[in-house]
Amino acid sequence: MSTLIIAGIAVAGCAAAARVALRQMPKATAAAQAAKKNFPQPPSDEAGQAGAEEEAAAGSAARGTQNVWFKQQFDEIFGSGHYKGGFETKMTRAEAAKILGVSTTASKETVKKAHKRLMLINHPDRGGSAYMALKVNEAKAMMDQGK
Repeated sequence: MSTLIIAGIAVAGCAAAARVALRQMPKATAAAQAAKKNFPQPPSDEAGQAGAEEEAAAGSAARGTQNVWFKQQFDEIFGSGHYKGGFETKMTRAEAAKILGVSTTASKETVKKAHKRLMLINHPDRGGSAYMALKVNEAKAMMDQGK
């Protein structure tokens, strides 16, 4: 008997919550539309200006452009976490700091910990790249040189 009462109260609670949610829907829709207007738009390209029928034909290409644009915006705001570019011919202190993941003014202890962490991952005896191990060692030497 008490199980039926609890089930009835639960159903009534769900119905009341649904009623409140439906009443708030127009306000939420208006707020979402306002936020959409303030959101920066991706750059328009030639295919986007050509018309709706051509955009529909382009299909995934247009969505791909928007996805690339969104990723660029996200990376600009939050940072991508990856350095885009190769190694310089002659290693600089700034490049050494980027490789080790420390600041250019890091202490010897911080540099030593970062070097150890990276060498555990990149050591050739553990399946890592010999080139990366060389660069990590070179970066440590460069950072130790200035101290």
